Amino acid sequence: MNTTVLTVGGAKRAVAVFLDDQETFEDSGERFDGATPVAHALAVADQQALPWVVLTRGRQIRVYSSRPDVGVGRKGRADTYVELNLALLPEDSAGYLTLLFGTGALRDGGSFEQLLETSADFAADLGERLRDRVYFDAVPDLATAVALRLGDPLELDDEALDHAYEQTLVILFRLLFVAYAEDKDLLPYRTNSLYADHSLKHVARRLTELHGSEGGSLSTHRPPACGTTFGPCGRRSTRATRRGASPPTTGACSATTPTITTWDPQSPDST
Repeated sequence: MNTTVLTVGGAKRAVAVFLDDQETFEDSGERFDGATPVAHALAVADQQALPWVVLTRGRQIRVYSSRPDVGVGRKGRADTYVELNLALLPEDSAGYLTLLFGTGALRDGGSFEQLLETSADFAADLGERLRDRVYFDAVPDLATAVALRLGDPLELDDEALDHAYEQTLVILFRLLFVAYAEDKDLLPYRTNSLYADHSLKHVARRLTELHGSEGGSLSTHRPPACGTTFGPCGRRSTRATRRGASPPTTGACSATTPTITTWDPQSPDST
């Protein structure tokens, strides 16, 4: 038998698959008719209209939702799950086992669904704080930097100020797009070390480290030598992702010490 139906209080709630040590969650196998264990279990859950899928492998245990709209920051159903590795779980965190996988967790209205609801509330609050930080903290400094590149901000006419504002939004939304793409694995941040060394996340971490170690405003720091958002690599990455292509992961943009260039908002290469 490849699957087991789990019941809670007499009600069917989940499909369970218990993997052998030589099997993995994502690799297809003959036992599941050429499908992966996750895909097979989700298909059975769809057939029986069950909300949850539980998979175990040794001391690893995962819970998936059969519904595609469940989860904060979710991807596809097979890529959205909660996992505990009991071999690594410290004693003071053992309560997570019953909280996430106990009989009271997967029942209707159980602790798992309660965690999802509070996570959604937290994500909404986090999104509001992020919006405030972007528009009240990041945008004014970014707009000032762009305006300074165009001349004395106090002497810019309306056309120049409109151009500076437009360029500010271009930079902002391209940064947000690249950050989102790296987080969702649409860019090879986790699979290509050359890209990772010059990724937006890497630059952000370096700037955070500089800010924490030296204090003061981040605007006082020069871009780190390990990569630069506004250098040639950053421009090529944003242009490549805008066209739907993969960013460069070899050549000049993969050098260990790329050249840092000054960004010019009036240059055609800056768009």
